[in-house]
Amino acid sequence: MQGQVLDAQSGFALAGVELFCLRGDGSDAAPLGRSGDDGSFTLPLDRVARFDASGQAQRAEDRSRPRALVLVARAPGYRPFVRRLSRERALAGPLRLLLEPGAGLGLRLRLLEADSGAPAAGVAALLRVEPSVSAAPGRLQGERQAPPLEAPARSQLVLRVESDASGGIAIDRLPAGRATLTVCAGQPFATQRFALRPQAAPEERVLPLSRGAQLELSWEGEARAVLVRADEPERSQVVVEPWTFVGLRPGRYFVHATFPRGDLRDGLPEFVERVDLVGGESRRIEVPTPRWLRLACRVVDAEGEGCPDAKVTLQRADLPDPLGRASLSLPCDAEGRVGFPVVAGDYRLLVKGRQPLEVRVGPELGEVLLAPQADDPVLRLRLVDAAGRPVAGAQVFAGSARQVSDEEGRLVVRADPEHLEEGRLWVNVEAPGYLLLQRELLPDAAREHTLTLEQGRIFELSFETQQALPPRAVVFACLLQGERHALPRPERPDPERPDPERQGRRWTFRFLHAPRGRADLALRVGAGPVRWFEVGASQTRLELGELAPASGRRVAGRLRLPEGFRPLVARYWVVSPSDPRCARVSLALALSRDGSFVVHGLPAGASELGFLLASESDRTLTGRVRLEGGALAESIPLREPKASQQAPRVPFPDPHAATPASGTLSLSLEDVPLGTLLRLIGSTSGATVTCPAELRARLVTVSYHEVPLIDALQDLAEAAGCKLVEHPDRLELVPVR
Repeated sequence: MQGQVLDAQSGFALAGVELFCLRGDGSDAAPLGRSGDDGSFTLPLDRVARFDASGQAQRAEDRSRPRALVLVARAPGYRPFVRRLSRERALAGPLRLLLEPGAGLGLRLRLLEADSGAPAAGVAALLRVEPSVSAAPGRLQGERQAPPLEAPARSQLVLRVESDASGGIAIDRLPAGRATLTVCAGQPFATQRFALRPQAAPEERVLPLSRGAQLELSWEGEARAVLVRADEPERSQVVVEPWTFVGLRPGRYFVHATFPRGDLRDGLPEFVERVDLVGGESRRIEVPTPRWLRLACRVVDAEGEGCPDAKVTLQRADLPDPLGRASLSLPCDAEGRVGFPVVAGDYRLLVKGRQPLEVRVGPELGEVLLAPQADDPVLRLRLVDAAGRPVAGAQVFAGSARQVSDEEGRLVVRADPEHLEEGRLWVNVEAPGYLLLQRELLPDAAREHTLTLEQGRIFELSFETQQALPPRAVVFACLLQGERHALPRPERPDPERPDPERQGRRWTFRFLHAPRGRADLALRVGAGPVRWFEVGASQTRLELGELAPASGRRVAGRLRLPEGFRPLVARYWVVSPSDPRCARVSLALALSRDGSFVVHGLPAGASELGFLLASESDRTLTGRVRLEGGALAESIPLREPKASQQAPRVPFPDPHAATPASGTLSLSLEDVPLGTLLRLIGSTSGATVTCPAELRARLVTVSYHEVPLIDALQDLAEAAGCKLVEHPDRLELVPVR
């Protein structure tokens, strides 16, 4: 990205202006460059500048290719320039940034020792500022007025600051938004965080700093230790040699140590120590070398014969989270036997389709027999059509299990017990030409459930847009039929295009839906409003011709999120008295961290907006607000719905639909085995990520702060020379040959 920084009044070039690129992925954005003597600048969009925990600036390659970014410029005597740009606009040509004279917002801080009240001089800290949508947007040359700011969620610029001899810190030229000051690691003070708000006339705020604790880890031989803070497991720190931690926050920590043995270099943690640290304390821990034992297991069937195709998963049952769910899986030999090198402790043995078995390992323990139990979650199914004929080749998904029906339509599903809800198992049945079938069944190895699949009907939708859509524009359609809905096959332009000018303009969707009754078709092109069409009971095709571009109303608002609530899913729906169908679909809502949002494409008759938010802990919030004069209230309250209230509407498909790796990742580790890292990611996010055995010992270094989990895994895959493959129940890193 290239451009020039100019004074908005005189047009003179401004030199030495700090420039930041905020990518909206939660990564810390340190200054990426400065303008030259003639005000010109060049910023590489494939590089990102970040600070580590100790406050040192680092640059790294950025492969995320964000669709939009926020450009921030800071110069003495000028208000901060904040402007959202699409990636295409940033690369299109030189940008002329106009900086308005002014002071902007600021902070006045004084750091004092909490115990003595003495000034804390020379303390380094990182100030993170997340611009809000209320920040004054920056203007480009040729514009009379800048468009309203639409900052991508989790965009934040970072400044490294240091207290003077009196403990004071003065910071100016800040945009409006939320700010956080974090004391850098490796200092005598604990790494505390303080929430702040920049002001036009800032008053001095006193921040008390607590003394940090010191912890020294030592051991003999080759090992790897992980230091985990009990209330922040995502901020684990890995060390590969004896190390001293300085400036730890007082509180409870767990020390996990893994001693490699043979080829199992990323095995289970064998040692754990709980440490309660107080401010100013210095502690030394010597990790003992473990005494190795062998846990022998044999998997047998109901007749007592060995199961050579079984796989046994071993978990530590006596370790606290997050590493308590770390696991190691090994296949059985021809007799169904498998052995694990372990140390004394409590373990959990798992075989798919069977209840877990917990054992206490000691020198006197013999071979553990893993035999079927009466309460194992085994589901026997037979799939037939309406005429009673068997349906072969149907896929059945139950939790993490996936099976395919044979020629007689029969199959046996062995699901993990953790996917049972009150003893029942939720299954999805998919078969070509048949409607999706969802059932909740009671596993019973002695009973065969017969499920009847309904034949579907193909409906085809075709249309053209007047102009080719932008590369990242989204086109979606949904067919609503009573309480059921049908989503199309993955959309793509029609391959039969008579001339190059029609490239990207022709779209065709095919739906499989119930062969009875009329239906309503909902179609959304880009950021336009949802359009509705009627589909007759016997209609199999709808040709809409050329669709004229449509634009609806645009409103901005802010949801009042409870403290600590982090939405994993956010959706909205529209209430329109003139068209009740609008309230039948919900659309994805892009939220910033402070709850701000912008909604595009509202229909002319829209009177209300409804909201549905769900967090990672399954907490749900809903709310509704009236559109008064085309605007929304400054702060929209949310509440938890009663159990009798149903979650509203059919979810309208969107590009941010949940995947096996939804959510964000915050992790900073150095030289950690890839296998250990993937297990740690799985234990903190709930995602199952696997990689080949030959890659598990490869050392990697990562630093993520609230990065979308799927983006972090894509980055890991590229760094390891792999591609990320998504399965219904897991994600897999596959080497690129």
